[in-house]
This record gives sequence, C-alpha cells and structure tokens, in this order.
Amino acid sequence: MNIVNDKITDYLRSFHRPVDDDLEELRNKCVEGRIPLILPETEDFLRVLLSITRPSGILEVGTAWGYSSALFAKLLPDAMITTIEKSERVREKARFNHEQMGVASRIDAVQGDGGEVLKYMADMREDREKVIEDLLRRVQEDPETAFAGAPTAVDEPDWEPDIMTESRIEDISRASEGTYDFLFIDAAKSHYREFLDQGLRLLEPGSVILCDNVLMKASVIDDGYDGHRRHRTNVKRMHEFIEYLCGRADLETVIMSCGDGLALSRMI
Repeated sequence: MNIVNDKITDYLRSFHRPVDDDLEELRNKCVEGRIPLILPETEDFLRVLLSITRPSGILEVGTAWGYSSALFAKLLPDAMITTIEKSERVREKARFNHEQMGVASRIDAVQGDGGEVLKYMADMREDREKVIEDLLRRVQEDPETAFAGAPTAVDEPDWEPDIMTESRIEDISRASEGTYDFLFIDAAKSHYREFLDQGLRLLEPGSVILCDNVLMKASVIDDGYDGHRRHRTNVKRMHEFIEYLCGRADLETVIMSCGDGLALSRMI
C-alpha cells in the first residue's frame, strides 16, 4: 500500500529530476533488478536536507547497489561516506557502481552485519587494541559464522557465510576513525533500534539521523495492511522502534509520511 494517495505521489514525482545521468541509469537498473533503493520523493527530501545540514561525514547502514551513497557523494563533494552492507556480493556490486561513477575514493564500503560493525567501530574508539585483538582471535578460532537472520540452510540461494578476515578488521578499524555528523539507516527493519543505539555512539553532538521506510506501507498503523502477516515481526519491532525513538529525551524527532515514512532526528 502507498501511505500517501497515489495521485498525490504521482504529482510529487512529476517534479523529480535526477541529479545526473549516472544516477538515473543506476536507479533504472535497481528498479529492473528489484534492488531496494530510496524512493524518488525520499531522494528529493534528502537533497534539500543535505543542502541545509551540509554534513562532513555520513554513516550509512544498508548499501544495496550503492545508490544513496553515490547520491551523497555527488551532492556533497567534500564529504566522506562510510556505508555498511551485510552481503559481500552486494558490496562488491556497489563498489563497482561507485567506481563507474567516479565517487569510489570518497565512499568506504564496509562488509558485515550493520549492528555488529557499528558496535565494533564504537568499541574501537574506547579500546582499539583490545577489540582488534579479540577479532584477530576470532579469525584464528572461528572465522566463519552465519549472518544474523540468514537462511539456516547453506544450500539456500541467498545464504552466504560471514567470514571475519584481517582485511575486514582493517576496514572496520579505518571506518571507526572517521568523524560522522549524519546517520542514514535503511537496512533490516527489525534491527533499527540496534543500528540507532550503536550509531549514536559514533556521532558528533548535534548530528542528524534519518531512518527510511519506518511506516512500512502503513502496516505499523494497522497490521491489516500486511497481507498474510508475513512481516509481523518486522512490523512489531518497527512500531516499538518508533515509540522508542520518539520517547528519547536526547533526540528531537519528527515522523513524516514522505516516501514510505521517514523518521528525522537531531541530537540535542
């Protein structure tokens, strides 16, 4: 379900103009390949928001094919972007797209579970040597584990192992040294609270947080919109996340019916 009247959505999208031909081509490829990406009206909102806030360091959870991170790089030529993607295959596709668009030098794509990577990054700021030592021990003892939420059977087509390597540790360590004043969350909907809590540990005072798809096609308002209730766990956790987010005294938050729902917050 569209959370906004279809005629209004069509009207709003009639004003959408791609930033450039490269992004328009990537959007079309994502749509054709059924790859998740921000909706056109969400992109337009982001363009204005970023022009106002002018962040110098963006932290993104959920890379997909790299559309939004490429958008950030093109809109903010002086900003550095770190984006976290759970799937190695998908991250490599995003890296290829970034290279093709000439923005790869300013986008650091880190592979791993979003909540886990964010926690490692924040912990490294507190005790880098200990965290790296623990991770190196994991490489030696048990480098391969299943992704959180991954299919349980290794022969399922979407399954891939999460192998901790020394190069991944270097990626996480490098990302932890960045300065971030903008957090964009657009990944596994049932883990938004974890992404937020760990991400806040990495942000500068006064930073802005934007969470996408928080209304989940209106299912957080009425689970009747969730067809056969196939997403009931995600819906329940998203509803809890919105209550948690809006109840935090250290954040100013507004929920907007833009795209599939946006939660915009600022650290007080």
